Amino acid sequence: MTTETVLATPEGLRGLAHFRALLAMHGDDADTDLEIRRARLKAMAAAVPRPRDVTVTDTVINAVRVLQIDPPSWSGQAVYLHGGAYVVGSADTHLRMAAKYALASGARVWSIDYRLAPEHPYPAAVDDATNVWRGVSENMPTVIIGDSAGGGLALALARRVLSQGLSRPAAIALVSPWADLTLANNSINTKAEAEIMLSKRGLALDAERYCGGVPTCDPNVSPALADLHDMPPLLVQVGSDEILYDDAQMIVDRMEAAGRNVRLQIWQGMTHAWPAYGDLVPEAAASVKEVGLFCRKWLNHKE
Repeated sequence: MTTETVLATPEGLRGLAHFRALLAMHGDDADTDLEIRRARLKAMAAAVPRPRDVTVTDTVINAVRVLQIDPPSWSGQAVYLHGGAYVVGSADTHLRMAAKYALASGARVWSIDYRLAPEHPYPAAVDDATNVWRGVSENMPTVIIGDSAGGGLALALARRVLSQGLSRPAAIALVSPWADLTLANNSINTKAEAEIMLSKRGLALDAERYCGGVPTCDPNVSPALADLHDMPPLLVQVGSDEILYDDAQMIVDRMEAAGRNVRLQIWQGMTHAWPAYGDLVPEAAASVKEVGLFCRKWLNHKE
């Protein structure tokens, strides 16, 4: 295991303070109607200019809607799984992030518009991701990138495709992964004051929506509790001040215990999903660059 600590910049901390004030205006997700949360995220995404320097194609793969995002030149490909606690977000709301990963990695990115809970609880999201994986991964090296709930989904997808004997992921990059839906980790409580995006109450409600009747301790919905002995090389990025810090640490510990290749980056002063904060937080671009370099390495790796 390799552990790296990335120090915060003064600009980054000021940017986070700006977003703390902005998000405080919206209140706790646990107190907000789900449709309002969805509409708010959609409106915020619509206000951001469409990314340049990439070609975006709206397509369908094995009955699942996907955005195909191509940088000017590309080699290899990535499956991208967006965050949103399994209940909000889409390939459209996260187009900007997917495009940034395409440019940083030099890979074609398939951003999956997987079905959301509670209308479509587990295993719908994993099924959708698996169906896309079947359709795109056979002919060239493919990595998986996931942030927040997309990070947990990335691990669930990897476990599913490995158990079914499908094409092996070249590597997996996780950013602020939500991978233990039991919410039993200490950081859920100890870092609650520092966190600016998530709350334990909100996560508990969304976990119930996603799991349906499946216990939150089931490793299929909480892959941080799973056996990770067969995982490909893994990069885990986590902010030192986010309530999901221990989710990341648990994944890393399980990978290390299984003797797998894992690299942990701890970004000092950062809170949950800081790469989404854009230009006001320099660490956002730095995080994306690190993910891109990691993907390039393993997409071009020769056995």
